[in-house]
Amino acid sequence: MINQKEFTELKEIDQKLSLIKEKKYTQNENIRLLIEKRDKCNLKFKELRQNINKQKKDRDELNEKVKRLKQKRDVIRLEISSKIEEIMNHRQKIDFFRDKLPIRKNIDLQKEFEDLEWKIQTTTLELDEEKQLVEQVKIIGTQLNKYKKIDKQKKIIFKIQYEINELKKITDKTHEELTKIANKSQETHKSMSLNIEELNNIKEKADHFHFDYLKEKKEQNPLQHEIRKLIDDKNKLRKIIKEQDETRKREAEQKLKKEIKSEAQIKLKNGKKISLEEFKLLIESEDKTINNEE
Repeated sequence: MINQKEFTELKEIDQKLSLIKEKKYTQNENIRLLIEKRDKCNLKFKELRQNINKQKKDRDELNEKVKRLKQKRDVIRLEISSKIEEIMNHRQKIDFFRDKLPIRKNIDLQKEFEDLEWKIQTTTLELDEEKQLVEQVKIIGTQLNKYKKIDKQKKIIFKIQYEINELKKITDKTHEELTKIANKSQETHKSMSLNIEELNNIKEKADHFHFDYLKEKKEQNPLQHEIRKLIDDKNKLRKIIKEQDETRKREAEQKLKKEIKSEAQIKLKNGKKISLEEFKLLIESEDKTINNEE
């Protein structure tokens, strides 16, 4: 029979191994879950990082568009300012011409001019009277010419004002586009900021899961060492039990052979027949005796 001490020790080792392996299995499950959570966080981190990089690129491109539109708007504003200055110069010319005019309307002067010309052409006049009328026509003509110059300046102002209005339309459209793009840039930046905040949170979680994973792995080392030690102890016990079993078998075989040999000798003394196996045992015994004597 197996020695009770070794049997008890073997049972205790199996119980300890079972408990430790169960604990290790639980730890392995925890490690697996921690790795899974960490890897999910890392994947999310990578996706967020790619998204943030794209948002940053989009925002920078939008800001560059805003910059170009502002430059375009500023150039147009300078052009408008230059044209306004032109208008002021032309108005100064109009004011200059008006200062030299009598307080009479253009239409009245025109009518007087035409009446005098008609009178000179259709009426017989004295020389002095005719000279006087011609001089009046000349003066009125000069005044009418100033009105023409004023009209010309007004037309120029009207043309410039039209150009200014067209430029203002472009400015308004540019400003509208600029505002729209700037708002989109702000929205992109806000979204990017939220993603960066989430990225930092994800990284913190991933680091936490990785720290717990390393902690669990470190705690497994003593368990693994203990498992190896228990397995070694178990193998040693099995070896002892095996040696004990082999010893018992040898002793049992020797005892059986001794009994068979004794019975065979008794049979021979009594003149009885013996079996081939009994004969072989007797021969084997005699050979050993002779070898020992030699």
